[in-house]
Amino acid sequence: MNFTLAKVKESNTDRFVLQSDNKYFSINELLFEILSEYKINPDYGTISSSINKKFHQNDLTSREFIENSIDQVKKMIEDSAKKSDKKTYIHNKFNILKDSAGDRVYSVLSFLFKKNLFYIAFLLLFAISFTFFFVNNIGIIESLVHFQKNFTWVNMILYYFIFFFIIFLHEIGHATASYSFGAKPKEIGFGLYFIFPVMYTNTTNAWKLDKTKRIIVNLGGIYVQLIVNLLLIVLYYFSPFKDFTLSLLIMNTASIITSFNPFFRYDGYWIFSDYFQIQNLREK
Repeated sequence: MNFTLAKVKESNTDRFVLQSDNKYFSINELLFEILSEYKINPDYGTISSSINKKFHQNDLTSREFIENSIDQVKKMIEDSAKKSDKKTYIHNKFNILKDSAGDRVYSVLSFLFKKNLFYIAFLLLFAISFTFFFVNNIGIIESLVHFQKNFTWVNMILYYFIFFFIIFLHEIGHATASYSFGAKPKEIGFGLYFIFPVMYTNTTNAWKLDKTKRIIVNLGGIYVQLIVNLLLIVLYYFSPFKDFTLSLLIMNTASIITSFNPFFRYDGYWIFSDYFQIQNLREK
């Protein structure tokens, strides 16, 4: 049984994590200590004695308890490996960016996720986007009217490809945030969520981060889209293509708002899950 253990410092308490291959599991402190001892010496009697001594108790764990605990961990890891393909919510995946190519991109952008800069910039960018729509009196009805007036098949094709690139930047945001905290992302890819084409970032290693850093990773994609919004606002005021730019602004902002939805596995789902520290949120 190959596994690694990590203790993550949270604001109020410690969180204990077991990693096996690409899977992460939250475990309690007692099991963490049992498995830590198991890695040093797999003799159940020795482990029992060490754990009882560590917790200053004589009968906290017996040899039988230790054996059952380790057997259950082995079964959990095996069952998870069997179910991993069946439980995935994104199908037909293929990789777009990974390994050293991704690292080069993330290292250049990682300065954006320095904590103080991130908080200030995120709030400022959010305020700028909100102010733009408020000052120009652009709401849902006005947005629909705008698209109706400017609808052409050529525009729609251009919108699609540009927006696809923006979503790619969104995923780079997640990956860069994870990379900047030392939790190297695995890949950025493309697949199907139910029947819908989506891009995704494998930031499984972010499980090793504390709650605050995980939430920043969750917000990383929206953060980059807010930066894109700022660039589009500048273009709106200083380029001759106001209608086309406004269409992209509306689409990007609608995507940002949708990303906060906690009922699907969008960014809002993981923000909610990490903030309230509720694992397996959808099931609960």
